[in-house]
Amino acid sequence: MKIKIYIFITLSFLVLFISGCYSMTKPYSYSYENDANRAAKLEFTYGASGILFVDMDGRPHVEAEGAYLQYVMLPSGRAMSLRVYIYWDNTLEGNRRRGIFECPPLEAGGEYRLRCNLKTIGIFIKRPIGDITIILEKKNQARGIIGTRYDTVYSQKVPPLPQ
Repeated sequence: MKIKIYIFITLSFLVLFISGCYSMTKPYSYSYENDANRAAKLEFTYGASGILFVDMDGRPHVEAEGAYLQYVMLPSGRAMSLRVYIYWDNTLEGNRRRGIFECPPLEAGGEYRLRCNLKTIGIFIKRPIGDITIILEKKNQARGIIGTRYDTVYSQKVPPLPQ
């Protein structure tokens, strides 16, 4: 009898674990540039706070259902406006702000990431305090002690919400 209970518990756990891993969101990418030699790769940071990409110069990307945008390939050599959402608590809907990031020209073949720098206050309901800064960083080919190093290329403060 005890063996049947252990088998039932083990099988139940296994089914829940496999179905949970199968239903996890998967990364996808999108390209605004057809020629890979003239494109620059832009990654986004995710976590408790981060940046969600909306569009480039008013041209939206095609979203994949049940997936998140890991990176986007952008045209190099020209400045562009990137519309993004900055979020500071990924557990509650509505804890985000829209912003326009005026991206400087990127180098062809360069790898960049976009992240935000913000401080939050609150335990259960978080809200940002002070300035929110969007930071564009370029991947450094030299490896750091812990991992990949990034050098800051450009930063832009997000204007405060109107009162």
